[in-house]
Amino acid sequence: MKLVLSRDGLSRKKLAEEHIAEYYGLSYQQVSELIGISIRTLERHRRENKPLSPVQSDRLLRYARVAARTEAVFENTWAAQNWLKRANPALGGEIPMYLLDTEMGAKQVDDVLVRIEYGVYS
Repeated sequence: MKLVLSRDGLSRKKLAEEHIAEYYGLSYQQVSELIGISIRTLERHRRENKPLSPVQSDRLLRYARVAARTEAVFENTWAAQNWLKRANPALGGEIPMYLLDTEMGAKQVDDVLVRIEYGVYS
């Protein structure tokens, strides 16, 4: 199902940039940065009911997946939101949410979450 959503592009009905933004406390600017388009393009997609591209959809779904995992690890939505938005020493001072534009970055964030979950965070 996720592969189909990603390849076809998230439609406005399935979308979710607003829901993800609201749930995870992201601004529209942050969402546009996450998926790699300007805020104007994101607004135009919304106005014209255009689906996101497969690449943009994949980035948004990746963020949702990692954010859900973060929430499960911290067992608290606020703590998860806060962790994703703050520079992290285990990630070389990078902000986790901004590493999620690539699968490699998402893997690095996942690795840190595993270490936190199992008490080997460094």
